This record gives sequence, structure tokens and C-alpha cells, in this order.
Amino acid sequence: MSENKSHIDAKINRLYSDKMLGKEAIQDLESWLDNESEREELALYFSEKWEAAKTSDVKEANQTKRLHLTSTWWNLQFYKNVAAILLLPLIGALLFVIINQKVADTQLMTVRTELGDRAHFFLPDGTEVHMNALSTLSYNLSYGVNQRNVQVTGEVYFDVFKNPSLPFVVSSDSITVEALGTQFMVRNYLDEPFVRSSLLEGKIKVESTDEGMVLVPGESVEYNKAASVLTKKRFDLGMGLAWTNGSLIFKDDTMEDVCRKIEHWYGVEVICTTADFRGKTFSLRLRKEETLYNLLAIMSEVLQLNYRMNDDKLIITKKRINN
Repeated sequence: MSENKSHIDAKINRLYSDKMLGKEAIQDLESWLDNESEREELALYFSEKWEAAKTSDVKEANQTKRLHLTSTWWNLQFYKNVAAILLLPLIGALLFVIINQKVADTQLMTVRTELGDRAHFFLPDGTEVHMNALSTLSYNLSYGVNQRNVQVTGEVYFDVFKNPSLPFVVSSDSITVEALGTQFMVRNYLDEPFVRSSLLEGKIKVESTDEGMVLVPGESVEYNKAASVLTKKRFDLGMGLAWTNGSLIFKDDTMEDVCRKIEHWYGVEVICTTADFRGKTFSLRLRKEETLYNLLAIMSEVLQLNYRMNDDKLIITKKRINN
């Protein structure tokens, strides 16, 4: 087996784990790659795509690309139609191996989710990414060649592909998080006063302008944007990962927290005088199939509130008790 073939197999096995396509699909792909003529055809296909990309308009290359993942994507017979199911991150990974050409540092790829959206994909090196609503992730198209640097806002989970020679570095606001191969999350919403990094597995180093901390699994660090201070805390692994599995959790949340989560999760604007609910908290775990109206019905009883929809706006008011 050639060195290039070994690299391809390593990336394919990483990107298409049993959780994604299953052993049978992986075996089909490995069998397909064992055919020399098929590998040559694949290399030619990517070479043509690469040449076309180099001559395309740079503005088009720099446009923000929004990712839509559907279940039908996984149902394709990729050993016959592999080009149809290889999204841009996987194409990037194979291009590094097959074509061995450098790309310009100035070309930026940005993946963005809107309110109510979530995304799941892989970076060119095989690092797995989950993005929560209203989040962005950006990286240069030279990612994986001599650096693995990304910039994020919102809430993003990483399962980093191990590569000791190229540390994985996340920049968010005024902090950086460095890892070699691990699982962690970064949360930095513009309307929140902190940046948080939470570790699930492995080890990460979190640094701000003035200080740095090393985390072990189950720990998180919060960076106070106003005070420029890092604070280490314990981290609830189950709660932290719930959104990546499609579950929405409220745990002693204030009304401000509740409204923010509803906006992010369901993609609606919430109008509420939160001062009317001062001192009240709300706890609930929602299953994947729960609708917004089911949630509101429960909230109505627990928090004594009224609600109505006006176009795309959810208006919440406190119930008035008639004497």
C-alpha cells in the first residue's frame, strides 16, 4: 500500500466512522479505493476540480457558505457516486493528499448557522465539528498544511483529529484554546458577557492576554469580557453535550436564559419583559421531537405566563391575577 493510499484510508476511516455510515459502507469504499483505475480516476477528478477552483473568482471563494446537512446525503451509494457526497471539507482533505498543492492563506472559508439551525461536519484534517445556532467558524484554505487555526463565535464542539506536529488552535474574542487531540467546546455569543471553554476529553490550554490555564476533563474556563479575567469551574458533561444530540435543557435558568435559548433553538424572536419574572427559574429537559408549543404550554403552567405568536415573533407576558 502506497504512502498516499495510507493517508487516504486514515482520513476516510476518521471521517466516515461507524457512527456515520457503518462498517459495510466503509468496506465498500476501501474496496473501491483498492482498484487502481478508480484511484486514478478520483485523482483526475480532484485535479480538474482544483484547477477550476484556482481560476474561479476570488470573491466567490471568499463568500460565506452555509451548510445544510440532510439525512438523504448519507443514503447515497458513494462507491458509485463518491463525488456527489464529498462536501467541501472532505474534498479539501483529499486534495492535500492527492494533489499536494498549497493554497493561498488569504482565502477564507466561513461556515455559519442562523437562529434555529445547527450543523455537523468535518474540517479538512478530519476534525469533527458540531455548531449550535447563531455560530460561525472560519479557517484559511491552507488549514492542515502548516497550521490548524480556526476562529469561532457562538457555540462550537470539536473532536480534534490527533496530529502532534500541528496543534489545533481556536481563537475566540480575547482567548485562544490549544489542543493536540481532544474533545472540547467553545462558547462565545456576542450578547453574553463571557467566553467559555469546556473540556470533555484530553487536555487543553486556555490563554488570554494576561494569563493561562490548563484544563482536565470536566473543567471549564470562563473569560469575563469586561474584567479580562479567567475563572476555572466544574463542567456538567451531560448538560454541555445535550445540544449536540438534539436535546434542549433548562436547568435553574432565569427568564433571560430561557428566552435566549428559545431564540437560538427555534429561530424566533422573543419579546418579553423579563423583569416581570425576576426571582423565578425554570428547569426542563426536552426531547428531540418536542415542539415550541409544547414547551410554551409547560412554561405557561410553571411560570404563570401568557404567550402568542405575531408573525415570527413570540410575545410572552406575565399572567395577571384578577382579584
